[in-house]
Amino acid sequence: MPTNPIIDKADRVAIIDQEIKRPIRKEQLNFRNRMTDLPVVRLEVGLPIYRIKNGRTTVEQQLHINKHNLGESYFEGSEENASVQAAQEEILLRLSKDPKASIFDELEHRALQTQTLLLTSHGTVLNGNRRLAAMRRLFSKDPEKYQRFSHVDVAILPREAREKDLELLEAELQLAPETRLEYGWVERRLKLRHQVTVLKISRALIKSTYRFKKEQDINIELSQLALAEEYLAEHLRKPRAYEEVANSEQLFKDLEDSLRRSKLGRESEEARRTVGFVLAKEAGNLGGRVYRFKPVFDKDFPRFAELFAQREGITLPQTQQLPDHQGPKSNRKTDPMQKLSTPESSTPVTDYSEVTAKLRDLQNSKSIGLSITEIAEEMRGEGIEKSTGLAALKSAQTANVKLQEIDLSTADPSTLGAIEAQLDTAIARANSLKAEATKIVGRSKEPVQ
Repeated sequence: MPTNPIIDKADRVAIIDQEIKRPIRKEQLNFRNRMTDLPVVRLEVGLPIYRIKNGRTTVEQQLHINKHNLGESYFEGSEENASVQAAQEEILLRLSKDPKASIFDELEHRALQTQTLLLTSHGTVLNGNRRLAAMRRLFSKDPEKYQRFSHVDVAILPREAREKDLELLEAELQLAPETRLEYGWVERRLKLRHQVTVLKISRALIKSTYRFKKEQDINIELSQLALAEEYLAEHLRKPRAYEEVANSEQLFKDLEDSLRRSKLGRESEEARRTVGFVLAKEAGNLGGRVYRFKPVFDKDFPRFAELFAQREGITLPQTQQLPDHQGPKSNRKTDPMQKLSTPESSTPVTDYSEVTAKLRDLQNSKSIGLSITEIAEEMRGEGIEKSTGLAALKSAQTANVKLQEIDLSTADPSTLGAIEAQLDTAIARANSLKAEATKIVGRSKEPVQ
């Protein structure tokens, strides 16, 4: 249960209405694009209630739901629910002790309120939820030492403030430079999506509030969230387990950017997306190195797929028609250009479906992740060799090693004819390359005229 019992909403409103008639001071706030004087009053620490739609607590709320097997709408009920308020207080207390910016330690040390809380006219805390939770807990633990926390200074928003106002104010306040603890990347995007799709706040207003450079940036962040949710639901099979991607912001940024900007063709998108998902799942085993592997699902994907297929014994068939002209999965049903696409039947493309299926083998995810990293390192080596003119020598050395590995004594007699044909082709190619090399060497020895 919360440190203090919930005071009835009507009683809270009556107390606040009485107090704002004699404010201790006023503080200015940008409300609906104009600076507004807000009355600041002192209230008993137990009077305010926590805002359940607090953006910072979204992921923690989902963790609480999963841990206690609660309904998905548990935190979407009334803020007046004592159990919901109790759960929210425990979440806020944990966040107040975040080592990156411990509000709890600050208040414990100073025993003094250092920032005015911001409340609605009915007593819900819009800004300062973590501080309130910390002050309540400290006062409860030692009322004498923390007697200053028996009451708290709060600024009261105008009565006409609506949900859209609260959402925009929260975003504005949390994005300010003096923010003590920034939103997590997932929490930020969940809040953004709620404002766009549920509250229908104009994109122009959101752009201004979040300091986006252009409105397209809103769609980009929402696409990053969609990719993360697809990964959780379809690849990891843990829907809404947002804690699993808390440390993967850069990876999903890179993956979204690659899928949006790529010129590799849509037939490779599922495979490239899945490569990114495997890297996300195995990030813990790869450490900081995971962010070096963007090329394997980006511009170097065709070469990666070729090497991966060789390792797994997969054939990459060529087809005369793209397997999918509808683009990324999330856009297939809504793409207005879908009916205008024209099959590129005259252009041969590679079918990566078997590669995708192998990458989705969750039971072997660790070994697949290791293969991806090894191939990435091999490809990086190829790049170095090409830049230094050593690629041809490396290929000749590799071919020679492979020939040395052939042991005809262990070969199935029925395959000897095919092996002989392969060797004839190899000999012909070797002789051709040798003759070409002789000519090049000869030209290099000719005196300059």
